[in-house]
Amino acid sequence: MIKKITLTFAGIFLLVIVLGLTLPSNYEISRSVTIDSPADNVHAYLNNLEQWPKWAPWHNTENEVIIKRGRISKGVGASQTWSGEGGTGSLEITQSSPQSGIEYLLRFGVDEQDTMGNFKYQPNDKQTIVTWTMAGEMSMPVIGPYAVLIMDTMAGPTLSMGLDKLKAVVEGKVETKVAAE
Repeated sequence: MIKKITLTFAGIFLLVIVLGLTLPSNYEISRSVTIDSPADNVHAYLNNLEQWPKWAPWHNTENEVIIKRGRISKGVGASQTWSGEGGTGSLEITQSSPQSGIEYLLRFGVDEQDTMGNFKYQPNDKQTIVTWTMAGEMSMPVIGPYAVLIMDTMAGPTLSMGLDKLKAVVEGKVETKVAAE
């Protein structure tokens, strides 16, 4: 009986490992929102890292986050780093267009796992459809692909919250107060 139980657990363990090695390790998460404003108004909040605290979903989640902006705060080359209870990271805008959107490189932690992100603008009459996408690879063998399976469920709501806040800020429906650094 013990032998059967041991063999069953060993088989399940082996199956988990084999599946983990065959599952995809790349992920892509996207969310969209329609903002009642032209793309250049939206761009003013996304292209300038000094504006991100007004809408970015993670700016109010941790009290002890220290954000340091680079020498450039808007456009290509704009960058910032952060450190706090949730870890460290950096962000750099790599492409910027008032008509089509921005792209950025996001790095989390000391292993500098790269995540590519972008905000794409799609004009729609006097509105702009903004799509926020984050994509990357979970390079941890076996465990990473399992994390990919739940990445959309884990991070998707954060993207939606950020887009909803961006919409409210751009449309002037919220008062924005940014704490001094």
